[in-house]
Amino acid sequence: MKTDKNESKSKKQSLLPQRIINIKFKPNYTGNYIEDKVRFLELFKKKGSKEDMPIVEKAIELMYKLFKDDRRGDGTMFYTHFLETAEILLTKFKIYDTDTIVAALLHDSLEDKKELITYDDIAREFNKNVAEIVDGVTKITYASELEKTFQIKIEHELEFDSQEVATIQKIFAYGLQNPRIFLVKFADRFHNILTLYGIRKPERRKEIANQTINIFVPLLKVFGFEEQAKELRDLCLFHTIADNPDTAEQIYEKLKIAHSKLQEKFLRIASEYNLEEILSKVVAEVSPNFLLTVSHKTLSDLWQELITPKNVIREDVPPFYQHYYWVINIPAGIEKIEEKINLIDNKLKQKFSPLGDETTLKLNRVIPNEIIQDIAIATRRFLLVGNDTFEVVYNLSPNRSNPIDIQNLVFQRGVYLNFDKNEYEAFLELIEYLYSQDVPNKMQLLIEYAKKIYPSSYITVKNRIDETNYIVPRGYTVLDLAFKINPNEAMYVIGARIFNEYEKTLSKGLGYVLADKDEFEFIISKKPNTDFDGLNPFSLFAINQIRKIKQNLFLTKTITHETFFKRIKIRGKDRIGLSSEISLINSNLHIPLTHLSLHLSPFSKTEFVGELVGKFDSFEKLNIHIIELLKIPEITEVVVSDI
Repeated sequence: MKTDKNESKSKKQSLLPQRIINIKFKPNYTGNYIEDKVRFLELFKKKGSKEDMPIVEKAIELMYKLFKDDRRGDGTMFYTHFLETAEILLTKFKIYDTDTIVAALLHDSLEDKKELITYDDIAREFNKNVAEIVDGVTKITYASELEKTFQIKIEHELEFDSQEVATIQKIFAYGLQNPRIFLVKFADRFHNILTLYGIRKPERRKEIANQTINIFVPLLKVFGFEEQAKELRDLCLFHTIADNPDTAEQIYEKLKIAHSKLQEKFLRIASEYNLEEILSKVVAEVSPNFLLTVSHKTLSDLWQELITPKNVIREDVPPFYQHYYWVINIPAGIEKIEEKINLIDNKLKQKFSPLGDETTLKLNRVIPNEIIQDIAIATRRFLLVGNDTFEVVYNLSPNRSNPIDIQNLVFQRGVYLNFDKNEYEAFLELIEYLYSQDVPNKMQLLIEYAKKIYPSSYITVKNRIDETNYIVPRGYTVLDLAFKINPNEAMYVIGARIFNEYEKTLSKGLGYVLADKDEFEFIISKKPNTDFDGLNPFSLFAINQIRKIKQNLFLTKTITHETFFKRIKIRGKDRIGLSSEISLINSNLHIPLTHLSLHLSPFSKTEFVGELVGKFDSFEKLNIHIIELLKIPEITEVVVSDI
């Protein structure tokens, strides 16, 4: 039977995600209270519990009473913000829980109308759960509120940056106790970004957009809201690259044109090479539970591909850029996932030529037991002919066919599994440090910390002493690993011997960034190291511990200045100029040498052995000296002994 070309194209077209965001937000609520109230109640009647209609209507009436005379920065009636936020929860996030919707309708009441309504009022009129959610998203504006929330003492009033930082700490601290707080904050932030041009200052809009990109977009992914995270990221893009709506619209139109071209290219390739049928068959052969779909990357990804160093959008799209890609969705909890992924991968490699490395695809993180995450776990690109390529993403996916079970979301452990306990607690302590001290660029520092609490990928390293494997974020250093494995002994670690497929053994300092499959042995000092200057740890726990160490040293002034001599034996690969380089290290550190000798090893013509004797005024200086020696690639062993 011959298939009509238009029918075939229509079928392929239906595969593609249709979402292209609208950066010009059209309000759902006009400011006519009677009409707005009816619209929302009708929506809730369709989505939520009909039995709870009186409760929701009561919340709307209270909200209107509190905010009926107020307007937002863009001139719209303030009360419509609460209706829009609640509608976003219902329609975009599929949250139908009545307590969460009621809290969304009242979410700014304790913050903006504290003279008219209290926590106890909300608990009495509705319930304690609603009151807790509203309190959880309420901004901290005064030192007294901060002291009450976290039982700490603040000696000064909070400036604006400190208020922002403290509020984010509150959302994180309270949100993991009651995830509904996060849900209301997601919807609130979504509407704020949709209407961000109501804020006149471009620099403030950029600040809010960057805060959203780095703190709330990753958190959305933690909760499994992958598509919502993409959309919010794209909406933020235009506030970071354009100062006014007209410029944003011009950029958006260019990106839409490029998006359409890439869509047509994808459809052509899919049709010419019959990819849907081939991929579907391969997937079905491995498991009937796997589902083949299509997705596309964000406009932010496309912007990064098209923008030139002069901030001009290119007309041509890079030939190998994959904007649309095939997704093999794998239900969480299925048995032998890695084995089945590799089976699919091998079948595809037999049919198509893979681009890039030939490494076996691996899960890049522990599979959660719960159903709240969508995680792209592995990607493979294939070459067809010429510049024709396609990309397959293996994606661990929860079942989204049913509405989210809010009770399951509240009580399951999945949210917690996405945060290492030590990292999470360090994150909160570092935030507290930011608002309690006179620290410049507080929001920028907070964003840097937030980036590290959401690791994008992981590596595996192995301790050669006890054969223990550790899964750590990519970017971890020897110093991070020392604090992770044994925080109490971390100050005694001054480096590590690294073993990998490229080098039999390689001695590295604390700043060495670990690579996947590295094996290590720590180099231990008898005295603690307290000088971490020049190091850039990845782990928030390590950063926080180092901060505490420095603070303690400053307060107690326990640094000693004893003078002593040490003999340091070294060995490694010989090269010209090594002796001069070692002498230069001692000169730069102002360490007098009483002896230095290097000579060829009696067992090898390419290796050297040697020793030096130096005068040190502290064990910190000795440790720094050893670290600097270990930075020389040829030195593979350093041994310290008494004279």
